[in-house]
Formats: sequence, structure tokens, C-alpha cells
Amino acid sequence: MIIAYHAAVYIFYIIDLYIFLNDWTDMSCSFPQRSTFFSSPFTPSVLILLILFTITFSNSIPIIFNLQSQIEEDHFIIEYSVYDADSDSLSFRLAFADNEIDLDNERVKVSPGRIEIPIDLIENPDLPPHLLAYDGTGYGGEYIKIEPAENAVSYLARFETTNLEFASFVEDGAYEIEKYWIVDDGSITVPKRGWNFQGKFGWLCPAGWKNFDDPPYASDTIAIGPFHPVTGISWWECWAYCKWANTELPTEEKWRAASQLAPNIPGNFHGDSDGFAKLAPTGSYPTTNFADLAGNIWEWLTTVRDVPEYQSFTCAARALCGGSWKTPPNYYPDYRYSDCPLHRAFDVGLRTTANISSE
Repeated sequence: MIIAYHAAVYIFYIIDLYIFLNDWTDMSCSFPQRSTFFSSPFTPSVLILLILFTITFSNSIPIIFNLQSQIEEDHFIIEYSVYDADSDSLSFRLAFADNEIDLDNERVKVSPGRIEIPIDLIENPDLPPHLLAYDGTGYGGEYIKIEPAENAVSYLARFETTNLEFASFVEDGAYEIEKYWIVDDGSITVPKRGWNFQGKFGWLCPAGWKNFDDPPYASDTIAIGPFHPVTGISWWECWAYCKWANTELPTEEKWRAASQLAPNIPGNFHGDSDGFAKLAPTGSYPTTNFADLAGNIWEWLTTVRDVPEYQSFTCAARALCGGSWKTPPNYYPDYRYSDCPLHRAFDVGLRTTANISSE
């Protein structure tokens, strides 16, 4: 997009230069008529440039789909497709829960659409591979097809949004860019309300993030890493992140469709009998489709819930689902929790949906 933009700028300058030179038709020493280039600010090229400057280009993270994995002899093979991205310019990070694989290892073979990993480099190959693609701006992960209603096809992220993914949003300065905070779906009467709250509270990162250096996701409350789900974010922050990444928060219908593909599954709930006393890395509780859908973190939805006590000082409450590491197991899959969109907690995060027009 950037290369195309600069190419257009050069072409328009050449057009204007041509117009300017053609105006010098009088070869006498008298000063020629002013060219269109100088006399009018509204030449076709200038108008086009003004349009280019005013168009808002949305960021779009890579979307991985059709990911398949299998073990062949002594190698773990991953094959995948990437939507709407130049696969030759992408870089990748890969983990099995919190066991990140060094893709620069000379024993690992990375090629477009395929990764081969010696099985001895993977601590638990029974866990799903969590692959993230980076396009120079942000990380994008794997999405799975769902049919929430009336055979309408949608895609839901297989994993909860991670600290690594959200860090790109933070580092891109998106917390201080108004357009990402505008809620333009008609669900609230003041679309700029989230932007106003960002300014009022001075949010620049999730709650608990101490710095952006080494590592950029240090927390005072929970030991977290790049492949742990991001927490401590309000609904407003989730909305802004999704607009920046060109994804969406799921509706309650979409989340329910996903949970129907994974009923009665184990998850990370209250207590340490499941192996985790608090937050677990993404991918710790996989199914054939989605990971960590039950427990671990409450996941914000775009669905509005009419709760009067929240309406009075902010706006309609938003729904959360799935339960968390603080709740009992019976909170999945049907229990719905509603809270003020300003709510930030260390057991609240998100999972996104994406639109893929074709495969």
C-alpha cells in the first residue's frame, strides 16, 4: 500500500510537470501565462493527492487459516494458508503453549506455507501449534470457520489474543489515535465515548504492563509472557484493537456457535487442580477446533446488555463469556456475565473474529 501510494505521487507530479511545460508555448522573452500547476490548486493530480491524504487506510494483520499439522517420522509438520498477505515478506513465531520454538534454528525448515520441526525440540507435541505471522506492523494468528446462524460463514480465532499480538497495537501508538476508538456500529449514542475515556484515564497499555522494553509485558500480578492471553483491558480497548487490526469482537451468537463445536471440555478454572493456579498460556486446553474456550479468561463480546447501573455513567454493559481462572467450571458454556465496558481485570481479555471472503 505504501509503495503504491508513493508511485501514485510521482506519477501525478509528472503529469503536472507536463501541463506546466506545455504552457510555455510562447517562445518570446515575455513571461508566459501561468500554468494550471501554479494558477489553480485544484488540478486533477492535486485533487487525487488530496483524496489520498484523506483516505483512512486500515491496518490489516495476517490471517492464518486451513492450518494442518501432523507428525511424520521424527518431524512435526505444519502446513497453512495466509489470507490477504504477501507470504514472502512475513516472519513467524511459533509456540506450543509457553514452549516457543526458535524458528532460526538450523534444524527447523521454514518455507511459504510449511514449517518442519524436529520432534525433539517440542516439549509437548500433543498441544496445538500456535503460529503467529508478522507483516511488519502486527501479528495475526489462526482462524477457524464457524456458522453462527442462517449458514452465514464467519471465522473465529482459534486462540485468545496474546500479549505478543496486543503489544504491536501498543507499540504502533494506536492508543493515541482517535479513529480506532470510534464505535460506529450504532450500539451507543456517543461514538467518541471510548476515546473520551482513553483521554480521561490516560490508558496507554493494558493494566499491569510495567514497561515495553524487556519484556514488554511484565505484570505485577501474574507472571505472563508473549504467548499468554492479554488481560487487564476494557471493552473499549478491545474495540480499538480490533479496528486497528481490521478484525472484530465476536457477537454472542458467534461465540455460542464456537462453543457448540467444543462442548463439555476441560479448562483452566478456579484452583490449581487443573495444573494452573492462575493464568495459563494459550493452547493449554485444546480441542479439535478451538483452544482455551472454557475458562482461563472471560472474553469480551460486542453484544450489548442492558444493565441500568452501568448505563447511568458510561453506556450499555457488554457481555463476556467462557468463565476464567477465577470461576467454577459450570460457568462454561452457557453462563453469561455482563459488565461495564470500563472494566479491566486480570482475568478478562478477548478472542477475535475475521472476515475471509474466499479461501
